[in-house]
Amino acid sequence: MEAICHSGVFVGEHGHMTFSQSLQLLNDAKYELCGKLLQWSVSQGGPGVPLRSIEYYNLVTGCPATLTEEVDYLPDTSVAENIKNVC
Repeated sequence: MEAICHSGVFVGEHGHMTFSQSLQLLNDAKYELCGKLLQWSVSQGGPGVPLRSIEYYNLVTGCPATLTEEVDYLPDTSVAENIKNVC
């Protein structure tokens, strides 16, 4: 899991990370490799990725999410400011 943490697939602070957006990582199949490693780990009872945001997970899976606290952890500060202005 340590290799996934430092692979560039995720960005942000630990515990509040989101997926990066990189064509180079996509072309190098790093997202696919990361997905396979996570799948193998979780399917064998190992840990998942401890660095993903709970709120981000809730959004992706359709669960209720409270974004007001998570906005401060967005890597792109201009996006964070825009969201704060709207909310």
